[in-house]
Amino acid sequence: MTRYILLLHVRPEGSLGQYDASMITVTARSDQDALDVAKATAEERGWEMKSASIVRREGELAKAPPVPCGSCPYRKDVPSGIWAQNEYDKLPQYDGAISEQLLKGGTGAFMCHQRDGHLCGGWLACHGPRNLLALRLDRNIDPSVADYTTDVPVFESGAAARAHGIRDIPKPKAKARKMVAGLLKKRGSDSSQDGA
Repeated sequence: MTRYILLLHVRPEGSLGQYDASMITVTARSDQDALDVAKATAEERGWEMKSASIVRREGELAKAPPVPCGSCPYRKDVPSGIWAQNEYDKLPQYDGAISEQLLKGGTGAFMCHQRDGHLCGGWLACHGPRNLLALRLDRNIDPSVADYTTDVPVFESGAAARAHGIRDIPKPKAKARKMVAGLLKKRGSDSSQDGA
């Protein structure tokens, strides 16, 4: 059995709103089994699932991307409302000292929503790779991650990134809707049905 991290594009069943991205962890025997478990999990949670993709398998070394991706929730130039609120709610868990991160639940690595097998570059840049409890706990991190830097402007904290990200969720602006449609298309989905 292998642990998988999957990215799902879901919305509450019966909702006419846009699809949101959500990451889940499952244990399965194969890639197809992992996708089947993801589908069953979505149904169990009352979600309509548009797509699912494997982000990372246990045992693979997670690497840092060259730069934070173009839709990174930590980037200052990314519009508000791109990701689901539950994704933005994770960001402040990694703020503060190691002991604070532990108390807030910031113990799991934050993976990139676009680059399979990569850590979130904005997460690394915002919090600093040497200050993240999650990196100290995860044995499957490429050693080069410790020296990660970028010139891309990111928010000064997870709390600031969250505040920006959730602001427009109820009514995303045109730039955000266009970016969501592009993300869904990139993941192999038909974005014409999502209302974005």
